[in-house]
Amino acid sequence: MKKVTISDVARKAGVSRTTVSYVLNGKGKISSEVVERVRSVMKRTGYKPRARSARPGDGGLPNITAGAVALIFPAVDMARLRASWGGEYVDLILHGCEMKLREHGLKMVVVRMQSDGLPEEAAARNVDGLIAVATSGPDAADQPAVELFGPGRGEVDIVTPDDPRIGVIAAECLLERKCRRVVFANAQAHHVAFAIRKETFTRRLAEAGVDVRAVEVEVGGEGAEPAEDLLLREVLKGRRKPDGVYIPGSDADVLALYTGLLAAGVHPARDLSFVCCLNSGMHLQSLKSAMCIDIRVEDQARMAVDTLLWRLRNRAAPPVRVMVAARMWR
Repeated sequence: MKKVTISDVARKAGVSRTTVSYVLNGKGKISSEVVERVRSVMKRTGYKPRARSARPGDGGLPNITAGAVALIFPAVDMARLRASWGGEYVDLILHGCEMKLREHGLKMVVVRMQSDGLPEEAAARNVDGLIAVATSGPDAADQPAVELFGPGRGEVDIVTPDDPRIGVIAAECLLERKCRRVVFANAQAHHVAFAIRKETFTRRLAEAGVDVRAVEVEVGGEGAEPAEDLLLREVLKGRRKPDGVYIPGSDADVLALYTGLLAAGVHPARDLSFVCCLNSGMHLQSLKSAMCIDIRVEDQARMAVDTLLWRLRNRAAPPVRVMVAARMWR
């Protein structure tokens, strides 16, 4: 019989892995209804939490002296970062890194990147390694560093979602439903990962003889039309409405387009096939007719820790690029 995992519980309960972990540990502001739903799924499936590992000395982690790793975010305050990226997205990164480090008896220190390198107070802290989130690691860092969703300079290890494969998965979802009038909808035109997904998505559909109309907008300045309104209007533009739409993220953009289509009288599943990428399962209940690809943010955070610990054991090895496979939420 297959062992039930925390991901299985999250999927069946319609929540994120972070939420399940919060329920297990009694942390976070979780409603009683969600707590009961998660516990009910745990009981029904026979889920048993995994025991934490011992300290790194027991597992033979070399070069660990400080017992801590610095998690570096871009140079904006956390409140603005959460507003820009989405609070759930930031929480998944923090939780994934913290839980994986805790398995090895290590602590996490959260700092911000500055234009001239690490902040003085952070640079003075004694850490064994660095994980740079969506930013390049410091150029002059003495400690091993891993980039998580970073630009990938080729000089450090990097962990990313498997964006090329994500684009192919989205295309195959629409091909299975025999879509012929397909729109690629993107509310963040300069997003590097979304551009990669677009390339493999359009290429796979072209191989099947399906043309793709790309609709890409960008957030404007003050007084400009909201990107989500502009995206919706452009998606529905033209005499022949699309029978398939793919939006590569973010969660907020996905939800805005989906609800916008409903408000415009276009019902996903009935009028078109809707494929999207999600960072977590938080919005699954609101996207009932969508085909949702899980890019596994928390798993990528955990993989960044694994990669950093590997680097501590293999300092002379050339830089590696680790791509975490996506999967379907449903």
